[in-house]
Amino acid sequence: MVLFEESLTTDQKKLIAKQLDHAETAFIAKSEIADYRFEYFTPRDEVALCGHTIIGSFAALLHCCISFKETF
Repeated sequence: MVLFEESLTTDQKKLIAKQLDHAETAFIAKSEIADYRFEYFTPRDEVALCGHTIIGSFAALLHCCISFKETF
């Protein structure tokens, strides 16, 4: 999982994914239409959906970045 600013290009994301040497790498940024924007890259291409990467990304966000308030 890579938390990033808007300045990363697609080629930079592919290069980072290649350097990390995982099947898929999640790139997460703040979004104007949601809390976060998720993008997933292999060393070659962007992919639309990655099951294990989605679960890992959300777990990491819960651990480091998101706090929930109980509202009843």
